[in-house]
Amino acid sequence: MANIKSAKKRVITSQVRADRNKAIKSKVKTYIKKVDAAVAAGDKAAAEAALPVAIAEIGFIYEIDVFSTSIRTYNSDLIIVPNGVIISDKIINYTKIPIRRLKFVIRVSYDCNIKAAREALEKLLRDNPLVINDPPIFSHVESYEEGFINIALKGWTKNENYWQVYWEVMNNLKDYLAENDIKLPTNKMDIIITQDSSVHIPK
Repeated sequence: MANIKSAKKRVITSQVRADRNKAIKSKVKTYIKKVDAAVAAGDKAAAEAALPVAIAEIGFIYEIDVFSTSIRTYNSDLIIVPNGVIISDKIINYTKIPIRRLKFVIRVSYDCNIKAAREALEKLLRDNPLVINDPPIFSHVESYEEGFINIALKGWTKNENYWQVYWEVMNNLKDYLAENDIKLPTNKMDIIITQDSSVHIPK
């Protein structure tokens, strides 16, 4: 344990920063999970509400010195991360490469024409002037779930346009699906009629 006053102060300051950074990191992960869950569920209102909160917690490199790296969030919070953590942990740099991939997961009904739905969804991105054509836009069935099918839609845009394109797609997606007769899944309820004519609805 440090026994010099200045050393003790550095230890306390480092611990405060570490605790604060840990709390912010946990909060960012929570907000991003909320956005992902809302998008996967096709809940436009929830996604629109969760996304700006998540964006506000995501930041960019503000300054790098010998011992630490400063990250400024869009809320103007300054996070100080020791360089040792950056070296030993996984860091995702979204700005190093000039383009970034977009991915949307859309739930559709089993009654939906998958081929037509994929073509229509790809056209949605293709018609956006901020989405680039190389790498090409593509879609595929990501998974078959109980009551719905997940279609993944992917394309690329420049880093500076990423969130603008994301918002435009999310804001217009529900109406676009309706206009192209892409059926969304509906909640299913099983009703069992017993011999005594009583009705039982499973929970």
